[in-house]
Amino acid sequence: MTANSLFVVNLERLCSEQDRPHILPIQYSYDWIKDTAPYVKPFSLKLNNYMRSVSTDGYNIPGALETHALLDENSITLDPVAGGFPWPTSIRCVRQNIHWQASVDGYTNNLRAFIEDKTAQRTPSPGAFTIADMARKELLVCWNSAKFSIGSNLDLREPRLARFVRIFSDHMLQSNDIASYDKEMRYWREGKAKQFLTTNGVVILANLLSTSGDDAAKAVAYAYQMEKERQIDAELGALLSGDFSAQEWRLICAMLYCVTGNMISAVTMNRYSGDESKLPDGVIKPA
Repeated sequence: MTANSLFVVNLERLCSEQDRPHILPIQYSYDWIKDTAPYVKPFSLKLNNYMRSVSTDGYNIPGALETHALLDENSITLDPVAGGFPWPTSIRCVRQNIHWQASVDGYTNNLRAFIEDKTAQRTPSPGAFTIADMARKELLVCWNSAKFSIGSNLDLREPRLARFVRIFSDHMLQSNDIASYDKEMRYWREGKAKQFLTTNGVVILANLLSTSGDDAAKAVAYAYQMEKERQIDAELGALLSGDFSAQEWRLICAMLYCVTGNMISAVTMNRYSGDESKLPDGVIKPA
């Protein structure tokens, strides 16, 4: 157990005892909201029940048993709130892949190959396609990766799925912009992040609404993120009220876990906070 800001981290409560051997080591606990927006709080979402249940409030979810079996085979359930981590979202369904070490090894090997590849170091001629181009395109394949991970052949451009792609993407971009705001603002003031004023959603909202100061800007953006979560909840409710397939449900679950996976990564890594959010006891992992 260790303290960080107003949160007391207790990894023994982050997951069940039987799942502890699978949890990856955690070094950070980053709270980018703090007391910035005391009037904006996480609220109850029906989707948290949908994601845990086979049948909820009269909704029969096709293939729910199979979906849960697939999840339990390859991942563990996390509860960041019970574990004492800052959790600036109302979405409580969070999972961690148990094959995380293989992922780390794979990405490490790819990064080494990228560093050693000479074409990535040269200025490309017009029309040339380099590994650097491939790396940029990699940022666009999050949802297709979710498809691949569950063997789905559904078309993300289909209108019903496209709505979820849009709203999940909006949420992920917004939460990332809030989490990275302090870091990017610091870099911008140092002359290192010249595109900050036109690429960070928090700044754009702040300019549109003429907010005063960094805290007010983040508070407005956080409220907007909460509105996106309400929309996600409404869209899932509408989906469950109609006809949908087990394949559609499985893919939407995979995408939603991408959203919360992005969030837990921002909280427990130094991607945005640096050593500011490092836990005082260093690397912590339940016994």
